[in-house]
Amino acid sequence: MDLPLYISLVQNRMFLALAGLLCAFFFDVISGALLRHHADPRPLLERVADMVLYPFVSRLNRAGRAESTLFMRGSFILAIGCALFFGVIAYSLKLATEYGYGGSYITLLVAFSTGTVGWFAPMRALGRALNDPAAPRPYLVLARATYSNLVTLDDGGLIRVAATAAIRSLIIRMAAPIILYVLFGWQVLALYWPVMYMAQVAGQDGTNRNFAVIANGLAAIALLLPTLLVFPIVLASLFFSAGASFFRALPGLVRVTRWPPLVQGGLPLMLVAYAMKLMLAGPRQDRNGTPVAAGWVGPSGGTARLTARDIGRILYLQAVTLLLLASALYILDVLFQP
Repeated sequence: MDLPLYISLVQNRMFLALAGLLCAFFFDVISGALLRHHADPRPLLERVADMVLYPFVSRLNRAGRAESTLFMRGSFILAIGCALFFGVIAYSLKLATEYGYGGSYITLLVAFSTGTVGWFAPMRALGRALNDPAAPRPYLVLARATYSNLVTLDDGGLIRVAATAAIRSLIIRMAAPIILYVLFGWQVLALYWPVMYMAQVAGQDGTNRNFAVIANGLAAIALLLPTLLVFPIVLASLFFSAGASFFRALPGLVRVTRWPPLVQGGLPLMLVAYAMKLMLAGPRQDRNGTPVAAGWVGPSGGTARLTARDIGRILYLQAVTLLLLASALYILDVLFQP
């Protein structure tokens, strides 16, 4: 493909990506207002992947099976999920284009692939529930969104697991779908959530070496470029966010010899942990109660006992990151105009 044609395609995708991001924002706001503590922070396509693939994952990914067997099973489910998603999305786009709604369809595809402020309602409900025994409990929806068993956790652990997932969503659910669509088109977006879902539900924060090894590898490849491109936006968000020190985040870039895996949250998760003096990630259990030996992320003096105040800091960071991402997308769209 020649460069002028590619630039023209990127320009068109930027406008649709910005429209999709705005639609995703309104969908999340409406969902949070109507469903409150039942609001699921995951994008619609991720929830569809969960509904379609989880019965097979939970049935076939069982302890005690040979590694080669688990590898074959995981590869088969991933292939089926990718083929199903790609086929349905491609056929639906073909029909929408024939009737003159191709642009609208792509906008909705981006919106249904992207998460923006969906964590606000359940996280705020979590803060209220920990302080008020009579407040509604968002535990079920948070367990689904974090792909974790929350039963064994204390209050600080509940917030830590939910906060880690919310920060990880800055890349996985907010930035990566937008950036991948702009750079590579709807085809990559159609395959994104089957791969990313498998990496989250079975990948054990990038540590799984049998059932989800291919999903983890593909997810890491998909997240590499978005992570690099959104890195300055996260840094700027920390600079403008209350309760986070931009200058505490910078030493993490040079002092840490091993960054967290991209599927776990990567560099943005580490920056936020250093900026807020928190210990994030860490060991947990997946949905089936299987231990996940994930490493801790944060400075040596950070605390793993997060409080309701930390929820507010993380939600504020999400709002600033969304604003800066949308602003950057708008500016680039204007600059690319002929």
